[in-house]
Amino acid sequence: SDALISLNDFIKNKNVYFNLKIIIKKYNYDNEYGYKILSFFKTDRTTIVNDSSTFNDYFVNDILYFESKHIDEKESDESKITLNKSYGIRLFIDKRSDFFAAILKDEKYSSYLFKVLDKKPYYNENNKKTFNRLLIYKDYFNTLTFNKINEFALDYSKYIKSVSLSSLVYTYTANSYISGFKKPFFFSFDKSKLNKIEDNYLYSSENLEDFQASNFNVDKEVIKSDLLSSSQFNSLQFKSLELKKDINLLEGKIPQDYESILISKGLKDYIQSKNVKVNDLLYVLSLDKVEKIKDKYENIFSQSSLKISGVIDDDSLSIYHESLFPLIYCFSNTTILQEELFISDAVINFNLDELNSSEIISIANNYDEPFNADFPMLNMNKEIDNTINRIAILFISFSFIAFISSTLLIMMSLYLIIKRNKRNIGIYLVMGYRKKEITLIYTIFSAILILVSYIFSMFLSFFTENVLRKTMNELLSSYSSSFLPYLIPLLLCLVQLLFVYIFIHLKIKKISPLDSFNKD
Repeated sequence: SDALISLNDFIKNKNVYFNLKIIIKKYNYDNEYGYKILSFFKTDRTTIVNDSSTFNDYFVNDILYFESKHIDEKESDESKITLNKSYGIRLFIDKRSDFFAAILKDEKYSSYLFKVLDKKPYYNENNKKTFNRLLIYKDYFNTLTFNKINEFALDYSKYIKSVSLSSLVYTYTANSYISGFKKPFFFSFDKSKLNKIEDNYLYSSENLEDFQASNFNVDKEVIKSDLLSSSQFNSLQFKSLELKKDINLLEGKIPQDYESILISKGLKDYIQSKNVKVNDLLYVLSLDKVEKIKDKYENIFSQSSLKISGVIDDDSLSIYHESLFPLIYCFSNTTILQEELFISDAVINFNLDELNSSEIISIANNYDEPFNADFPMLNMNKEIDNTINRIAILFISFSFIAFISSTLLIMMSLYLIIKRNKRNIGIYLVMGYRKKEITLIYTIFSAILILVSYIFSMFLSFFTENVLRKTMNELLSSYSSSFLPYLIPLLLCLVQLLFVYIFIHLKIKKISPLDSFNKD
């Protein structure tokens, strides 16, 4: 206003001071100090501003003669009055994602954690624009650093298929094949469906922590994503774009910011009633925490949205971004605890055709910054291979016994049939039939029996393969089909038919026209 401008013009060349007087009778403390006022500004609260980052320490220690310490430090024995301090920063609200991404990628700040200053009057839980004042905690965790993981991945990129990061936001289990959001997330192209969840489950009678959403019933147009849903393979997955070499972008482009994502074709087609297009929004609801209120629990939710920048050729229900995306999203859009915003593990998908597991572990352990590397799937793969081998040996043994016994049974049946029809065969010979023709008739009859058995074995093989495919996809998310289960029985049937033909030929060969006079 004009009055404020006039006031600032008046004091520009004057010595106007702000006097501060503090008295603490308990300690017989009396202090008075004055500050020169450079200008006034308009605000709703009583505020003093100084542009020096060291002013607070100077004021407390050198002016007030108090002891200032960080909130985690111990108080000295001589101190009578101690003021706790915590370091903080103020962000541009639209730069929160970029800031946290830069911090996670900078090795110098790997031991720093950031907590939203959730004290009034600066903070409103329902207004994300007030999440711009952060407290800084140093030497809190010694975590894996993105920079070191990225260096390692780039140095050995020709052996690596993809890189993913595990955290307390998006977690990979011990075998690295099952992954999911540790806390409950809900995704939908219809925002009203998420509003309905928030309204229906604002309160609960119990606190199941990370499994709090297990009893939530959601509409079919909502994808519920948490570890429990991931274990049942019906939730939305996050996939990293780091070093991923098999991206087939059907439409759109790679996201350029942290407000956009790629989605899979399977996710796009999941809801048939929605004609999802590039630049449409995918709405996200997260259950951040559960607080007890008297005799019940309140579920604290956060909502946001992500713009679809492109679609990848993938039939699974997945979203794609760089590996840090889940942490960055939660930092910017949820009320997550600072202790959850760090990288706990790196999950690297190696191509073992050129380097074996022991060589890779040796490289990782002897890298510039040694990693504690292991292959959690190796033992599981060995157990699966051993189990499959034992089952295969069992099936092969059973098949071999079945092959021998069925061949013997067919030959025995043919022996009895030929013996019973020996006189009729002799009559056929008298009538001018040739032995080759009679052998062919009995061979065709045998072939029909063998064909029927082959068809039944095909049904059994098809059923067994479907069960195996489902089991392997649930366990390892991969399964390779083969024609061998169908080809081998066919070859065995041909071998069996050859044996039967030889047997029939030898038996018919011994019969002569004179056997037509044999009454037996």
